[in-house]
Amino acid sequence: MSEDTGLSSDLEAMSKIDCALRGLDPEDTRRVLHWAVDKFGKDGANLLPALGEGGTKASHSHDGGANGSSSNYGERFGSISDLVDAVSPSSAAEHVLTATYWFQKIEGTENVTAQQVNNELKNLGSSPSNITEVFTDLIDRKPALVRQVAKSGTSKQARKKYRLTTEGIRSVENKIAA
Repeated sequence: MSEDTGLSSDLEAMSKIDCALRGLDPEDTRRVLHWAVDKFGKDGANLLPALGEGGTKASHSHDGGANGSSSNYGERFGSISDLVDAVSPSSAAEHVLTATYWFQKIEGTENVTAQQVNNELKNLGSSPSNITEVFTDLIDRKPALVRQVAKSGTSKQARKKYRLTTEGIRSVENKIAA
C-alpha cells in the first residue's frame, strides 16, 4: 500500500468520525472518544483525559497549586477509584470535592453537574444523602472550594453546574501529595 493510499484512508476515516461526532455535545463527544481509545488504542489510554471541550487540549496546570508546579495527574490515576484511594476522603464534602476534581482536572470537563458527581460516588458506594447541600457547603466555605457557574431552570431542583476554585484544586492536590 502506498503512502498516498494510507493518507487517503486516514482522511476518509477522520471525515467519518467528524460526521459521527458532529452535533454531539462536548460531554457525549468525550465519552465516545474515550470509548474509541479504549477499544482501538491501547497505547493511547492517556491521550484523552487531556482533551477538553471540542477536542482541544485542556490545561492541566494547577492554577496556582500547592507547589506552583504543573503535573499531569491523568497519567497517574487511571480511574476515579484510584484518585479516591489516593485522597482518602473522610467526609461527604471531601468525596464530592474529589469527584469534581476528577471530572474537571483529569477528564477535562469544564463544568460539572451534581448528577455526574453523584452517579460516580454512587458507583463507589460514597454518595451523600443530599449532594446539593454538600455543594452549597463547599461554596459557602471561606475561601470557597467550588463555584456554581450555571443554572438551567427556575426551580430549586434546577440543574446546576459547578467548577472548582483554585483553592478547591489546591485542597485535593494537597491530599494527593500527602
